[in-house]
Amino acid sequence: MESPDGWVFRVAFNLASSHRRRRGTAERATARLGASTAPAGAPGTDAADDREVLRTALAALPPRQRTAVILRHFAGFSIAQAARTMGCAEGTVKSLSSQGLAALRSAWTDQPDEDETVRSCE
Repeated sequence: MESPDGWVFRVAFNLASSHRRRRGTAERATARLGASTAPAGAPGTDAADDREVLRTALAALPPRQRTAVILRHFAGFSIAQAARTMGCAEGTVKSLSSQGLAALRSAWTDQPDEDETVRSCE
């Protein structure tokens, strides 16, 4: 086995993705029935709201961008490690990470990224 760390990460990532898909399916089914998915009396803290915004923004990213962002900024992989795990070039990981972070930043602030603002003014 060339990269046991990469294999373990891939298995964990696939399991987490499957869990997220199953949870999303259950939430959509519950919403169709008109029931609330939040338990009664659940506290609505700012930290919980922030986590939900981040989770929603990450879920909205294309799969490859999401994988690159999670590998680089949540799992702490280097660019080379992320490239090996994803099976692509290092430049691709850099590009996907940059695009993913820009989308997350935009979702977090509900404003366009600074680069987009500058481009629209030119």
